[in-house]
Amino acid sequence: MIGRCEMSADRIEYLGHHLTIVEQRGGGYLVEIAPPAGGPSIRTQTYPSTQEAIAKAKTTIEMHPGRNKLIDRLN
Repeated sequence: MIGRCEMSADRIEYLGHHLTIVEQRGGGYLVEIAPPAGGPSIRTQTYPSTQEAIAKAKTTIEMHPGRNKLIDRLN
């Protein structure tokens, strides 16, 4: 696909969300967050390390207004 700068991706799960770690061609990593109920994905900014990108994605999930509903469903 023309214009895409992604090189490789790894996937993990956090609080029911699917996180895809994407290495950027110019350097750095971002995480694409897919909500458990579907809907549009959210992307973090690009960070120098996977750890920083994952930490930001986890914080984004934890701070999301719908998080309490997710926690209730998981319990």
